Amino acid sequence: MLVNPEQEKDLKEALRLAMENNEILKKMRRSLFWNKVFKTVYLVIILGVTFGAYYFVQPYLENVLGTYQSLLGGSEEVKQTGNSLLDISNILSGFGKN
Repeated sequence: MLVNPEQEKDLKEALRLAMENNEILKKMRRSLFWNKVFKTVYLVIILGVTFGAYYFVQPYLENVLGTYQSLLGGSEEVKQTGNSLLDISNILSGFGKN
């Protein structure tokens, strides 16, 4: 099969373009790979810092929550004391009526 010079030139140009496209595709794949790697590392760092901060702050949070719970319990006691005082005042007012 004989190829004339114009066809040979077109074939060489097509080969050159195919090689160039192949190099561009390889670079794109490499870029995507490293993009995934860096995103994964970034996510691991963010999660690590988050859990590390929670681990560090957890004792302080438990202390604050314990104080808050005791304050809530104290307010319940104040309510119960207020109810008891109302009962006592009702009893005392009952004695005054006699």
